[in-house]
Amino acid sequence: MKYYADATAAAAFDFTSWENDFWNVNGEVAYPKCLAVPAVTLNGVEATTDVNTTITVETEATTTLSLNQEALDAGIMLDGNVITIPDDAALLGTNFTLTATSIYDSSKTVVKTVDICSITTTSLTSLGDVDMASTTALTVNVGEASGDLSVKLGDKVVDATYADGDVSIPVAQATDWGEKEIEIVFTQMNGETLASQKTFTTDAVLVTMSISKESEWNTLYNKVEAMQGNGYYVQTGDITFSGTSYNFGDSANSTYHGLGTGTNTFKGTYNGRGFKLENVSVMRYQSGLFKANGATIKNVVVLNADTTEDTAGDPNGILSVADTLVQNVYIEVANQKTLVFGRVNNVGTSNYDNVMVIVKAYTKHVLTENYGASTPAEYVQIGGVNTWSEGGSVHTGYTYYADATAAAAHDFSSWDTSFWTVVNGVATPNCLVS
Repeated sequence: MKYYADATAAAAFDFTSWENDFWNVNGEVAYPKCLAVPAVTLNGVEATTDVNTTITVETEATTTLSLNQEALDAGIMLDGNVITIPDDAALLGTNFTLTATSIYDSSKTVVKTVDICSITTTSLTSLGDVDMASTTALTVNVGEASGDLSVKLGDKVVDATYADGDVSIPVAQATDWGEKEIEIVFTQMNGETLASQKTFTTDAVLVTMSISKESEWNTLYNKVEAMQGNGYYVQTGDITFSGTSYNFGDSANSTYHGLGTGTNTFKGTYNGRGFKLENVSVMRYQSGLFKANGATIKNVVVLNADTTEDTAGDPNGILSVADTLVQNVYIEVANQKTLVFGRVNNVGTSNYDNVMVIVKAYTKHVLTENYGASTPAEYVQIGGVNTWSEGGSVHTGYTYYADATAAAAHDFSSWDTSFWTVVNGVATPNCLVS
Protein backbone atom coordinates (compact mmCIF):
# COMPACT_ATOMS: atom_id res chain seq x y z
CA MET A 1 0.00 0.00 0.00
CA LYS A 2 1.08 3.52 -0.77
CA TYR A 3 -0.28 6.77 0.57
CA TYR A 4 0.18 10.43 -0.37
CA ALA A 5 -0.20 13.69 1.52
CA ASP A 6 -2.97 14.92 -0.77
CA ALA A 7 -4.61 14.38 -4.14
CA THR A 8 -1.99 16.45 -5.93
CA ALA A 9 0.83 14.36 -4.51
CA ALA A 10 -1.04 11.23 -5.60
CA ALA A 11 -0.38 12.21 -9.19
CA ALA A 12 3.04 10.56 -8.74
CA PHE A 13 1.29 7.21 -8.77
CA ASP A 14 0.83 5.35 -12.08
CA PHE A 15 -2.90 4.93 -12.68
CA THR A 16 -2.67 3.80 -16.30
CA SER A 17 -3.56 0.16 -15.50
CA TRP A 18 -6.66 0.96 -13.45
CA GLU A 19 -9.95 -0.47 -14.66
CA ASN A 20 -11.70 2.17 -16.82
CA ASP A 21 -15.22 0.78 -16.16
CA PHE A 22 -15.04 2.27 -12.66
CA TRP A 23 -12.29 4.85 -12.78
CA ASN A 24 -11.80 7.91 -14.91
CA VAL A 25 -8.08 8.10 -15.67
CA ASN A 26 -8.24 11.09 -18.02
CA GLY A 27 -6.04 13.11 -15.67
CA GLU A 28 -3.07 12.65 -13.41
CA VAL A 29 -5.18 11.05 -10.66
CA ALA A 30 -7.92 8.41 -11.04
CA TYR A 31 -11.43 9.57 -10.17
CA PRO A 32 -14.67 7.53 -9.91
CA LYS A 33 -16.80 7.85 -13.00
CA CYS A 34 -19.98 8.15 -10.91
CA LEU A 35 -18.75 11.44 -9.43
CA ALA A 36 -18.67 14.81 -11.18
CA VAL A 37 -15.16 16.19 -11.55
CA PRO A 38 -14.76 19.34 -9.37
CA ALA A 39 -14.86 22.61 -11.29
CA VAL A 40 -11.65 24.46 -12.12
CA THR A 41 -11.40 28.15 -11.18
CA LEU A 42 -8.65 30.74 -11.55
CA ASN A 43 -8.83 33.85 -9.37
CA GLY A 44 -6.46 36.59 -8.22
CA VAL A 45 -5.19 37.14 -11.77
CA GLU A 46 -5.97 40.45 -13.47
CA ALA A 47 -5.87 41.17 -17.20
CA THR A 48 -2.77 43.36 -16.80
CA THR A 49 0.29 43.50 -14.58
CA ASP A 50 3.59 45.38 -14.39
CA VAL A 51 7.19 44.22 -14.30
CA ASN A 52 8.84 43.57 -10.93
CA THR A 53 5.63 42.17 -9.44
CA THR A 54 4.33 38.94 -7.95
CA ILE A 55 0.87 37.42 -8.41
CA THR A 56 -0.68 35.01 -5.93
CA VAL A 57 -3.05 32.72 -7.80
CA GLU A 58 -6.19 31.45 -6.09
CA THR A 59 -7.37 28.03 -7.26
CA GLU A 60 -8.39 24.59 -5.95
CA ALA A 61 -5.90 22.18 -4.37
CA THR A 62 -6.92 19.66 -7.05
CA THR A 63 -5.63 21.95 -9.80
CA THR A 64 -2.19 22.23 -11.36
CA LEU A 65 -0.84 25.51 -12.75
CA SER A 66 1.43 26.03 -15.74
CA LEU A 67 2.90 28.92 -17.76
CA ASN A 68 3.47 28.92 -21.50
CA GLN A 69 7.04 28.12 -22.59
CA GLU A 70 7.70 31.62 -23.99
CA ALA A 71 6.98 33.10 -20.56
CA LEU A 72 9.38 30.69 -18.86
CA ASP A 73 12.06 31.43 -21.46
CA ALA A 74 11.61 35.18 -20.75
CA GLY A 75 12.38 34.64 -17.08
CA ILE A 76 8.85 34.62 -15.64
CA MET A 77 8.74 32.09 -12.80
CA LEU A 78 5.97 29.96 -11.28
CA ASP A 79 6.53 28.54 -7.81
CA GLY A 80 3.48 26.75 -6.47
CA ASN A 81 0.73 29.33 -6.86
CA VAL A 82 3.02 32.41 -7.01
CA ILE A 83 4.04 34.01 -10.31
CA THR A 84 7.07 36.34 -10.32
CA ILE A 85 7.62 38.82 -13.16
CA PRO A 86 11.22 40.13 -13.16
CA ASP A 87 12.17 43.81 -13.39
CA ASP A 88 12.88 43.67 -17.12
CA ALA A 89 11.70 46.51 -19.37
CA ALA A 90 11.94 44.17 -22.35
CA LEU A 91 8.85 42.39 -21.04
CA LEU A 92 6.67 45.50 -21.42
CA GLY A 93 4.25 45.03 -24.27
CA THR A 94 4.37 41.23 -24.04
CA ASN A 95 2.06 38.77 -22.35
CA PHE A 96 2.00 35.34 -20.78
CA THR A 97 -0.58 32.59 -20.52
CA LEU A 98 -1.49 30.83 -17.27
CA THR A 99 -3.37 27.53 -17.40
CA ALA A 100 -5.16 25.79 -14.54
CA THR A 101 -5.83 22.06 -15.15
CA SER A 102 -7.81 19.55 -13.09
CA ILE A 103 -5.67 16.66 -11.82
CA TYR A 104 -8.71 14.42 -12.38
CA ASP A 105 -9.45 15.37 -15.98
CA SER A 106 -6.90 17.11 -18.19
CA SER A 107 -9.68 18.39 -20.46
CA LYS A 108 -10.99 20.56 -17.59
CA THR A 109 -8.97 23.77 -17.88
CA VAL A 110 -9.16 27.53 -17.38
CA VAL A 111 -6.76 29.77 -19.33
CA LYS A 112 -5.96 33.43 -18.70
CA THR A 113 -3.72 35.72 -20.74
CA VAL A 114 -2.03 38.58 -18.89
CA ASP A 115 -0.56 41.65 -20.57
CA ILE A 116 2.67 42.99 -19.04
CA CYS A 117 2.61 46.77 -19.17
CA SER A 118 3.66 49.91 -17.34
CA ILE A 119 0.68 51.08 -15.30
CA THR A 120 0.73 54.38 -13.36
CA THR A 121 -1.99 56.46 -11.72
CA THR A 122 -1.45 60.09 -10.73
CA SER A 123 -3.86 62.19 -8.64
CA LEU A 124 -3.85 65.84 -9.71
CA THR A 125 -4.96 68.97 -7.87
CA SER A 126 -8.69 69.68 -8.08
CA LEU A 127 -9.84 72.17 -10.71
CA GLY A 128 -12.25 73.63 -8.13
CA ASP A 129 -15.27 75.60 -9.29
CA VAL A 130 -15.71 75.95 -13.03
CA ASP A 131 -18.19 78.61 -14.18
CA MET A 132 -19.96 76.91 -17.05
CA ALA A 133 -21.31 80.21 -18.40
CA SER A 134 -17.89 81.76 -18.96
CA THR A 135 -15.70 78.73 -19.68
CA THR A 136 -15.33 77.08 -23.07
CA ALA A 137 -13.12 74.18 -21.98
CA LEU A 138 -11.84 72.35 -18.93
CA THR A 139 -8.03 72.31 -19.04
CA VAL A 140 -6.05 69.70 -17.10
CA ASN A 141 -2.25 69.84 -17.12
CA VAL A 142 -0.82 66.30 -17.14
CA GLY A 143 2.69 67.07 -18.38
CA GLU A 144 4.38 64.90 -20.99
CA ALA A 145 2.21 62.02 -22.18
CA SER A 146 1.65 60.00 -25.33
CA GLY A 147 -0.62 57.31 -26.68
CA ASP A 148 -4.33 56.96 -27.33
CA LEU A 149 -6.34 59.38 -25.21
CA SER A 150 -9.55 58.46 -23.38
CA VAL A 151 -11.37 60.82 -21.00
CA LYS A 152 -14.32 60.33 -18.66
CA LEU A 153 -16.20 63.25 -17.14
CA GLY A 154 -18.24 61.74 -14.34
CA ASP A 155 -19.58 58.49 -15.78
CA LYS A 156 -19.61 59.74 -19.38
CA VAL A 157 -16.88 59.21 -21.98
CA VAL A 158 -16.19 62.58 -23.64
CA ASP A 159 -14.12 63.93 -26.51
CA ALA A 160 -10.90 65.72 -25.57
CA THR A 161 -7.59 66.86 -27.09
CA TYR A 162 -3.99 66.88 -25.86
CA ALA A 163 -1.35 69.48 -26.69
CA ASP A 164 1.74 70.81 -24.91
CA GLY A 165 0.99 68.95 -21.68
CA ASP A 166 -2.67 70.01 -21.44
CA VAL A 167 -5.80 67.94 -21.92
CA SER A 168 -8.70 70.12 -23.05
CA ILE A 169 -12.32 69.04 -22.59
CA PRO A 170 -14.94 71.27 -24.29
CA VAL A 171 -17.65 72.26 -21.81
CA ALA A 172 -20.20 71.40 -24.47
CA GLN A 173 -19.36 67.77 -23.62
CA ALA A 174 -20.86 68.27 -20.14
CA THR A 175 -24.56 67.45 -20.35
CA ASP A 176 -25.15 68.14 -16.65
CA TRP A 177 -23.52 70.03 -13.78
CA GLY A 178 -22.18 69.48 -10.31
CA GLU A 179 -19.32 67.61 -8.68
CA LYS A 180 -17.50 65.55 -11.29
CA GLU A 181 -14.60 63.12 -11.20
CA ILE A 182 -12.32 63.39 -14.24
CA GLU A 183 -10.31 60.40 -15.44
CA ILE A 184 -7.72 60.82 -18.21
CA VAL A 185 -6.03 57.71 -19.64
CA PHE A 186 -3.20 57.41 -22.18
CA THR A 187 -2.60 53.91 -23.57
CA GLN A 188 0.07 52.49 -25.84
CA MET A 189 -0.25 49.12 -27.57
CA ASN A 190 2.25 46.62 -28.91
CA GLY A 191 0.08 45.03 -31.57
CA GLU A 192 -2.88 43.76 -29.59
CA THR A 193 -1.01 43.78 -26.27
CA LEU A 194 -1.16 46.71 -23.87
CA ALA A 195 2.35 48.16 -23.37
CA SER A 196 1.66 51.15 -21.10
CA GLN A 197 -1.21 52.88 -19.39
CA LYS A 198 -0.99 56.29 -17.69
CA THR A 199 -4.02 57.41 -15.73
CA PHE A 200 -4.56 60.90 -14.30
CA THR A 201 -7.44 61.71 -11.96
CA THR A 202 -8.83 65.02 -10.75
CA ASP A 203 -12.19 66.58 -10.06
CA ALA A 204 -14.12 69.76 -10.73
CA VAL A 205 -17.37 71.41 -9.69
CA LEU A 206 -19.29 72.45 -12.79
CA VAL A 207 -21.20 75.46 -11.51
CA THR A 208 -24.21 77.02 -13.20
CA MET A 209 -24.00 80.10 -10.99
CA SER A 210 -22.48 81.19 -7.68
CA ILE A 211 -23.92 83.74 -5.29
CA SER A 212 -22.46 85.69 -2.37
CA LYS A 213 -24.53 88.91 -2.13
CA GLU A 214 -28.13 89.87 -1.41
CA SER A 215 -28.36 91.75 -4.70
CA GLU A 216 -27.61 88.54 -6.64
CA TRP A 217 -30.55 86.51 -5.34
CA ASN A 218 -33.12 87.41 -7.99
CA THR A 219 -30.46 87.00 -10.68
CA LEU A 220 -30.07 83.48 -9.28
CA TYR A 221 -33.84 82.98 -9.47
CA ASN A 222 -33.88 84.12 -13.10
CA LYS A 223 -31.04 81.72 -13.91
CA VAL A 224 -32.93 78.82 -12.33
CA GLU A 225 -35.98 79.72 -14.37
CA ALA A 226 -33.91 79.92 -17.57
CA MET A 227 -32.49 76.46 -16.77
CA GLN A 228 -36.04 75.13 -16.25
CA GLY A 229 -35.25 74.41 -12.62
CA ASN A 230 -32.02 72.51 -13.34
CA GLY A 231 -28.39 73.34 -12.63
CA TYR A 232 -25.82 73.37 -9.82
CA TYR A 233 -25.67 76.50 -7.68
CA VAL A 234 -23.19 77.38 -4.93
CA GLN A 235 -23.16 80.00 -2.21
CA THR A 236 -19.71 81.50 -1.67
CA GLY A 237 -20.37 83.99 1.15
CA ASP A 238 -22.77 84.93 3.95
CA ILE A 239 -25.92 86.70 2.75
CA THR A 240 -28.06 88.92 4.98
CA PHE A 241 -31.36 90.11 3.56
CA SER A 242 -31.57 93.64 4.96
CA GLY A 243 -34.26 96.24 5.51
CA THR A 244 -37.95 95.71 6.20
CA SER A 245 -38.84 94.12 2.86
CA TYR A 246 -37.26 90.73 2.32
CA ASN A 247 -40.24 88.56 1.48
CA PHE A 248 -39.87 85.40 -0.56
CA GLY A 249 -42.67 84.08 -2.72
CA ASP A 250 -43.81 83.61 -6.29
CA SER A 251 -46.10 86.64 -6.58
CA ALA A 252 -45.55 90.16 -7.82
CA ASN A 253 -45.64 91.35 -4.19
CA SER A 254 -42.53 89.37 -3.30
CA THR A 255 -39.27 91.25 -2.94
CA TYR A 256 -37.40 88.04 -3.71
CA HIS A 257 -38.49 84.91 -5.46
CA GLY A 258 -37.85 81.53 -3.92
CA LEU A 259 -35.98 79.08 -6.12
CA GLY A 260 -38.64 77.24 -8.06
CA THR A 261 -42.29 77.96 -8.79
CA GLY A 262 -45.45 75.90 -8.92
CA THR A 263 -45.08 75.31 -12.64
CA ASN A 264 -41.28 75.10 -12.69
CA THR A 265 -40.03 73.53 -9.46
CA PHE A 266 -36.35 73.52 -8.53
CA LYS A 267 -34.83 70.23 -9.70
CA GLY A 268 -31.11 71.01 -9.41
CA THR A 269 -28.62 71.27 -6.54
CA TYR A 270 -28.12 74.18 -4.15
CA ASN A 271 -24.89 73.87 -2.15
CA GLY A 272 -24.72 76.52 0.56
CA ARG A 273 -21.21 75.39 1.53
CA GLY A 274 -21.90 76.25 5.16
CA PHE A 275 -22.48 79.96 4.58
CA LYS A 276 -25.42 81.77 6.18
CA LEU A 277 -28.73 82.98 4.73
CA GLU A 278 -30.13 85.42 7.29
CA ASN A 279 -33.50 87.20 7.57
CA VAL A 280 -35.61 84.89 5.37
CA SER A 281 -39.36 85.55 5.40
CA VAL A 282 -41.69 83.50 3.19
CA MET A 283 -45.01 85.07 2.27
CA ARG A 284 -46.92 82.60 0.09
CA TYR A 285 -48.45 79.22 0.93
CA GLN A 286 -46.64 76.25 -0.60
CA SER A 287 -43.95 78.61 -1.78
CA GLY A 288 -40.66 78.87 0.10
CA LEU A 289 -37.04 79.73 -0.02
CA PHE A 290 -36.88 76.56 -2.10
CA LYS A 291 -39.82 75.02 -3.91
CA ALA A 292 -38.17 71.81 -4.98
CA ASN A 293 -39.09 68.50 -6.52
CA GLY A 294 -36.36 65.94 -7.23
CA ALA A 295 -33.63 68.32 -6.04
CA THR A 296 -30.67 68.36 -3.62
CA ILE A 297 -30.41 71.08 -0.97
CA LYS A 298 -27.29 70.78 1.16
CA ASN A 299 -24.87 72.58 3.46
CA VAL A 300 -27.36 75.40 4.12
CA VAL A 301 -27.61 77.58 7.26
CA VAL A 302 -30.79 79.67 7.58
CA LEU A 303 -31.02 82.16 10.47
CA ASN A 304 -33.85 84.40 11.73
CA ALA A 305 -36.37 82.71 9.48
CA ASP A 306 -40.12 83.23 9.55
CA THR A 307 -43.21 82.85 7.43
CA THR A 308 -46.58 84.55 7.21
CA GLU A 309 -50.02 83.03 6.77
CA ASP A 310 -51.89 82.98 3.50
CA THR A 311 -55.51 84.18 3.29
CA ALA A 312 -56.79 80.80 4.52
CA GLY A 313 -54.71 81.03 7.66
CA ASP A 314 -52.22 78.40 6.58
CA PRO A 315 -48.52 79.08 7.16
CA ASN A 316 -45.95 79.03 4.39
CA GLY A 317 -42.94 76.73 4.21
CA ILE A 318 -39.31 77.80 4.32
CA LEU A 319 -38.52 74.60 2.42
CA SER A 320 -41.39 73.29 0.28
CA VAL A 321 -39.97 70.05 -1.04
CA ALA A 322 -40.92 66.72 -2.55
CA ASP A 323 -38.68 63.79 -3.52
CA THR A 324 -35.69 65.87 -2.47
CA LEU A 325 -32.46 65.19 -0.57
CA VAL A 326 -32.07 67.72 2.25
CA GLN A 327 -28.58 67.23 3.69
CA ASN A 328 -26.59 69.19 6.29
CA VAL A 329 -29.23 71.87 6.81
CA TYR A 330 -29.66 74.06 9.90
CA ILE A 331 -32.68 76.33 10.27
CA GLU A 332 -33.29 78.73 13.16
CA VAL A 333 -36.85 80.10 13.35
CA ALA A 334 -38.35 82.68 15.68
CA ASN A 335 -41.82 83.51 14.33
CA GLN A 336 -45.09 82.45 15.91
CA LYS A 337 -46.51 80.98 12.71
CA THR A 338 -43.58 79.35 11.00
CA LEU A 339 -43.77 76.22 8.89
CA VAL A 340 -40.27 74.95 8.18
CA PHE A 341 -41.04 72.11 5.80
CA GLY A 342 -43.96 72.75 3.48
CA ARG A 343 -45.06 70.56 0.60
CA VAL A 344 -45.38 70.64 -3.16
CA ASN A 345 -48.90 69.85 -4.40
CA ASN A 346 -49.56 67.92 -1.15
CA VAL A 347 -47.43 64.94 -2.16
CA GLY A 348 -43.84 63.77 -2.13
CA THR A 349 -41.29 61.78 -0.17
CA SER A 350 -37.98 63.38 0.80
CA ASN A 351 -34.79 62.20 2.50
CA TYR A 352 -33.42 64.22 5.41
CA ASP A 353 -29.79 63.57 6.30
CA ASN A 354 -28.26 65.55 9.20
CA VAL A 355 -30.99 68.19 9.48
CA MET A 356 -31.61 70.34 12.56
CA VAL A 357 -34.29 72.93 13.31
CA ILE A 358 -34.00 75.24 16.31
CA VAL A 359 -37.38 76.69 17.35
CA LYS A 360 -37.05 79.75 19.57
CA ALA A 361 -40.69 80.85 19.89
CA TYR A 362 -44.15 79.31 20.06
CA THR A 363 -44.92 77.89 16.64
CA LYS A 364 -48.39 77.27 15.27
CA HIS A 365 -47.46 74.70 12.64
CA VAL A 366 -43.85 73.69 12.38
CA LEU A 367 -43.20 70.24 10.98
CA THR A 368 -46.28 68.18 11.72
CA GLU A 369 -50.04 68.46 11.43
CA ASN A 370 -50.22 69.06 15.19
CA TYR A 371 -51.42 72.44 16.42
CA GLY A 372 -51.74 74.37 19.63
CA ALA A 373 -50.31 73.38 22.97
CA SER A 374 -49.07 70.02 21.63
CA THR A 375 -46.13 71.92 20.17
CA PRO A 376 -43.58 73.07 22.80
CA ALA A 377 -42.65 76.74 23.00
CA GLU A 378 -39.00 75.92 22.41
CA TYR A 379 -37.39 72.79 21.08
CA VAL A 380 -34.74 71.26 18.89
CA GLN A 381 -35.90 69.03 16.07
CA ILE A 382 -33.72 66.48 14.29
CA GLY A 383 -34.90 65.45 10.84
CA GLY A 384 -37.88 66.55 8.78
CA VAL A 385 -41.15 65.39 7.28
CA ASN A 386 -40.35 62.23 5.37
CA THR A 387 -43.69 61.90 3.59
CA TRP A 388 -46.61 64.18 2.80
CA SER A 389 -49.74 62.35 1.68
CA GLU A 390 -52.79 63.72 -0.09
CA GLY A 391 -55.05 65.73 2.16
CA GLY A 392 -52.26 67.12 4.28
CA SER A 393 -51.72 64.18 6.65
CA VAL A 394 -48.12 63.17 7.09
CA HIS A 395 -45.87 60.31 8.08
CA THR A 396 -42.98 61.78 10.00
CA GLY A 397 -39.44 60.57 10.60
CA TYR A 398 -37.96 62.92 13.13
CA THR A 399 -37.29 63.36 16.84
CA TYR A 400 -37.42 66.49 18.94
CA TYR A 401 -36.09 67.62 22.30
CA ALA A 402 -37.30 70.23 24.75
CA ASP A 403 -34.16 72.34 24.39
CA ALA A 404 -30.53 72.24 23.30
CA THR A 405 -29.46 70.65 26.58
CA ALA A 406 -31.89 67.78 26.08
CA ALA A 407 -30.79 67.44 22.45
CA ALA A 408 -27.37 66.33 23.69
CA ALA A 409 -28.98 62.92 24.17
CA HIS A 410 -29.05 62.54 20.39
CA ASP A 411 -26.23 60.60 18.72
CA PHE A 412 -24.38 63.05 16.46
CA SER A 413 -21.30 60.87 15.96
CA SER A 414 -22.04 60.17 12.30
CA TRP A 415 -22.81 63.77 11.33
CA ASP A 416 -20.60 65.32 8.66
CA THR A 417 -17.72 67.13 10.39
CA SER A 418 -17.04 69.25 7.32
CA PHE A 419 -20.30 71.07 8.17
CA TRP A 420 -20.98 70.31 11.85
CA THR A 421 -19.06 70.59 15.12
CA VAL A 422 -20.44 69.03 18.30
CA VAL A 423 -20.59 71.73 21.00
CA ASN A 424 -21.81 70.77 24.49
CA GLY A 425 -23.11 67.53 23.04
CA VAL A 426 -25.11 69.13 20.21
CA ALA A 427 -24.18 69.41 16.52
CA THR A 428 -23.65 73.05 15.51
CA PRO A 429 -22.81 74.43 12.05
CA ASN A 430 -19.14 75.25 11.81
CA CYS A 431 -19.95 78.82 10.76
CA LEU A 432 -21.63 79.41 14.15
CA VAL A 433 -18.76 78.01 16.21
CA SER A 434 -16.45 80.78 17.46
